[in-house]
Amino acid sequence: MAPGVTLSSFDWYRRDGWVRGDALAVDLTKAQAGYVDPGAVSQAAPLSQQTGRAVAAINGDFFDIDDSNAPEGVGIQDGHLRKSGEGRAIGIDAAGVGSVMETFFEGTLNGTHELTQLNSAQIDVDGIGVFNSLWGTYSRARATQGAANTAEVIVKDDVVQSVGSPGDQPVQGYALVGRDKGADVLKALKPGDRAEISYRNRTSDGSTPKTAIGGRQLLVRNGRNVAPADPPHPRTAVGFSQDGKKMYMLTVDGRQGAHLQGLELDDLADAMIELGAHNALNLDGGGSSTMLAREPGTTELKVVNTPSDGGERPVPNGLALYSPTGTGELTGFDVQTASTRVFPGTTRRMTVRGHDETFGPANDEHVSRATGGWAIGDTFHASPRSGPASFTAFKGLTSKTTRLTVLGRLARIAPAEARISLTGNERKPLRINGFDAEGFSAPIERADLDLSYDRKIIEVTPDLQVKALRTGATTIRARAQGKETHTAVTVGVTDQPLATFDDAPQWTFGSARATGEVAPEPDGHTGAGLKLSYDFTRSTGTRTAHAVPPKPLRVDGQPLSLAAQVHGSGQGEWTAFTVTDSTGQSRSLYGPHVTWHGWQQIEVAVPPELEFPVQVTRFTTIETRADRAYRGEVILDDVVARVPPAVTLPPAPDVREEVVGPARGWTFAVMSDAQFVARAPDSDLVRSARRTLREIRASGAEFVVVNGDLVDEASPEDLALARRVLTEELGDFPWYYVPGNHEIMGPGTIENFRREFGVTSRTFDHRGTRFVLLDSSTGTIRGGGFEQMEMLRNALHTAEGQAVVLMHHPPRDPTPARTSQLADRLEASYFERLLSERDKPTAFVGGHVGGFFASTVDGVPHVINGNSGKAPAEPGGFTGRTLVGVGEHGVKAEIRPHVDALQLHAPSTLPTGAVETVAATVKQGPRSVQVRYPMGVVWEGSRGLHVGAKAGIRPWHVAWLEPDTGVLTGIRPGQVKITVTVNGVMSSADVRVSP
Repeated sequence: MAPGVTLSSFDWYRRDGWVRGDALAVDLTKAQAGYVDPGAVSQAAPLSQQTGRAVAAINGDFFDIDDSNAPEGVGIQDGHLRKSGEGRAIGIDAAGVGSVMETFFEGTLNGTHELTQLNSAQIDVDGIGVFNSLWGTYSRARATQGAANTAEVIVKDDVVQSVGSPGDQPVQGYALVGRDKGADVLKALKPGDRAEISYRNRTSDGSTPKTAIGGRQLLVRNGRNVAPADPPHPRTAVGFSQDGKKMYMLTVDGRQGAHLQGLELDDLADAMIELGAHNALNLDGGGSSTMLAREPGTTELKVVNTPSDGGERPVPNGLALYSPTGTGELTGFDVQTASTRVFPGTTRRMTVRGHDETFGPANDEHVSRATGGWAIGDTFHASPRSGPASFTAFKGLTSKTTRLTVLGRLARIAPAEARISLTGNERKPLRINGFDAEGFSAPIERADLDLSYDRKIIEVTPDLQVKALRTGATTIRARAQGKETHTAVTVGVTDQPLATFDDAPQWTFGSARATGEVAPEPDGHTGAGLKLSYDFTRSTGTRTAHAVPPKPLRVDGQPLSLAAQVHGSGQGEWTAFTVTDSTGQSRSLYGPHVTWHGWQQIEVAVPPELEFPVQVTRFTTIETRADRAYRGEVILDDVVARVPPAVTLPPAPDVREEVVGPARGWTFAVMSDAQFVARAPDSDLVRSARRTLREIRASGAEFVVVNGDLVDEASPEDLALARRVLTEELGDFPWYYVPGNHEIMGPGTIENFRREFGVTSRTFDHRGTRFVLLDSSTGTIRGGGFEQMEMLRNALHTAEGQAVVLMHHPPRDPTPARTSQLADRLEASYFERLLSERDKPTAFVGGHVGGFFASTVDGVPHVINGNSGKAPAEPGGFTGRTLVGVGEHGVKAEIRPHVDALQLHAPSTLPTGAVETVAATVKQGPRSVQVRYPMGVVWEGSRGLHVGAKAGIRPWHVAWLEPDTGVLTGIRPGQVKITVTVNGVMSSADVRVSP
């Protein structure tokens, strides 16, 4: 950032979640630290508005939030005392030596009466405080809150001007404010009396700080962790090396979901020690935690961390870093870009900034060159070939090179968001991503996009910001290299009331593994509300409590979100709305955990991929943790849907993955999600599981992985039945059982499974392929054992050939609600990165989603096995299994549905040159499912039928069948037989092609 100032950022994977932090290491012999504020003690402003010419800054002291905004502790700027403080602080003296200290305020009035505070929002009992012009305009009565006896004396030129009650009138000299006995002292004064004051700041170590800022808890003393107990929160801390010449400034993000909550104070202290701090102090955290830093070659400070309020919170002060003014002569370049990946024939904008010896701005005139393409100004143009590339900015001997990668040919494009919603003059980014055939992705630049949209509704700026112009809706059509995609855009939103609880007595209670009730609550947020009470002490499994309306709450239009006022008591319950779409599909839309006390509005996004209109069928509180047992209640009120103008939503793209196909090489099988219970040992679910296992044993597979949710409630009886089914159907056929969420659903822990089946995760090698089986039963990898991630890393690193990783939860759920995936999104991203970093074939197989899917993520095929017993989750879905073929260059997944009957639908006659559609239907009990991707299907026929691409047609062919579309074309008169085979079941039809 500047001489002696370095910034480092980190993500720390821990047993209880993630820690995301940003740290500044400061050499105080090269950089200076200074106290900053908005200009008045009783004023708060975003830190970025306080920092002037600083190169970096962090927020400072705790403060009188939502009232005077005055900081609690001391404030010293350039050696001048702006505010007193009795307590801990960090300070830096004129020699650039920093320390953690105690500060004290000493002062007298007329040499006899003690002064207790300067510019403070709280005056001691019986005390007298001094307020000068630095205080600002906020009423000084705030400092005497709770006192019955108060007084204020206005003084100018050491002469009393008036005696009265504390107020907010401006002062040209200073005001003396007293309470209790201090007020009696002031009331004895009268206009014209002398009022001479003197005061100073004193420190516990005898130092004279040039800069000081208050804090609270001591974290590190003489290299030892001395932090008190405190729950996780976002944090800000400052510490110093033993000699005081190095300063360490740390912010930690938090309150951003269950897996990124922040740090406890003792862990914060350990982090400060690891950075190098010998002494350290905790500053204000929570929504105040903010770190700013400039980029080399710039003067503007940008927010480095992710504040929990969603942006900068106004704060009363901060600690800023300054470097000497540079010469402005070029010593280096900083080169940045949105992505180091680019597609053949497309561009990548590069931002080039020159900097001087202080990393401040310098003349950045330069020229550029490239490999793997060419450079025109600061834009890299990729060559038609894939491979490594680079962009270099240089002037004379000064240069900076950025490595790039030209991906495979652009195969498709897709928006990062299918729908963008704007209000007023709001702007939001338009992100169009490209993908090559192996799933590697990169953003597409504006210069490579052809965009069309209604220009009366929105404007798309050159930097791909979508700007609202007026209320309405439009669709952005984006094209690049012949590929096309669409993004719906709406401007404006209205709140559609859904429940005001005038009908609260008709609402009903529902639950799983819990008891409770719903009742009218007369004291709601804006009138009548609904109280949902529950007892979550009766089980250690997942417990739910539902508030069910007397009839579903219909939502008109295409809602962006559902919102409600929820009165909570901080128990940590998870919230959710359940909605049913127009196809009858029910989905849970999950909201925040109730970590607050009192009223707070929750808002839950509604996926645009749903089939609208939708109905809300219940509100739910959930407890998933086995170690949490409590009785609780929430009050619900003001349930609304946020509905934008109607727009045509783009259809989901039909992407067919290369990994789906006939299982070649040696094979293994995957089944999952039967979800049977011991109290129904002859149920359809058990029969379906048995059938699946028999088909697997007869398939030629060499082993089977049961990838979770074989049972439903994980009672000892359920798991004993699971072993019996596996033993009776498979005998000595090898099998592995990976636990899913239903393997802990009843007990809430994995212990029943472990007693019956032993280990829950493992690695093994088979025919030169490394297999890694992970326990994601809690919804995260770490929840199945923190050591699993290290096991995975080591297994992938040491595998000499290809690797296949299996666990129940996929890292990404391809269905609209996206609720059947790893709950920790940072962990999911890290997991995907570990797989993609290998330079040998690697694949993933999951389950849990309730359907069969496939995708490719950064070169790694991901296969999701559907249900093998339980009914499919999606309309038109099916049950079955996956047969995975392992060859030299990777895997192929053959999706094999259960087939009770197979029917082929084809015309009996077809005129020459005519076109008809051929289709097949699989019967699964009461379900009839069209045969289509990703089912494994073989189309073939008599010699006169060509199955495949048009280029393969020969003179003897009577008809041509395109298998992906089912289009049958008559070529010349004759007769053909069409045959379709699914999971070993065959059906045929004869077709006569007439002249």
